[in-house]
Amino acid sequence: MPRVDTGMYVVETAEVFSLSRRELLSLRDWALSSRAVFVTSPSIATVDSTSGPLRLALGVGSLVGRERPPIPYRVTKSSEWVDGCVAGATEPRYLREAGEGVRARGVAVAVDYKDPPSLMLNSVRLEAVASRHAEGQPLLILLEDSTGAQLPLLALRGGEYIIEIPEGSAGDLLEYATSLYTSCGPTKDGG
Repeated sequence: MPRVDTGMYVVETAEVFSLSRRELLSLRDWALSSRAVFVTSPSIATVDSTSGPLRLALGVGSLVGRERPPIPYRVTKSSEWVDGCVAGATEPRYLREAGEGVRARGVAVAVDYKDPPSLMLNSVRLEAVASRHAEGQPLLILLEDSTGAQLPLLALRGGEYIIEIPEGSAGDLLEYATSLYTSCGPTKDGG
């Protein structure tokens, strides 16, 4: 459980969902090089606001770092502990599947409640080109609107994350989250 000190920079998860692929990669590179904390479970941090200090719930996938990030941010106003891990401790470990898939629209559903990349996208409406079959244990699925089909978006195979979306912004978001989470090292506790 890493400590967040006064004056650190916070990027809320909500800021990430509207970023282009280039902006996501820039933010990811910032987080890896600055060893930012990747929030793995909702946590509270006191941040600045126009009305004074605000106790803000940081969602899974939020980032906290000592260096100024390349996108909009808030600044912490007190020291606190957050549930997260320090990104950049190891090389990211994941595979993004290439090939053909089926275009579908629906709601992303985390089927493993403890997996931070899946939780970051849980309940998000999206459109994606997804695989029809998981290459391992499904962690995040797309519950397709018109048919109710369950299409795999993220799976775990032999300890490696498999992103089952060959193209598009949903896959870019999963690549962002998965690359940060898997770079935290084996303990995932920032220690």
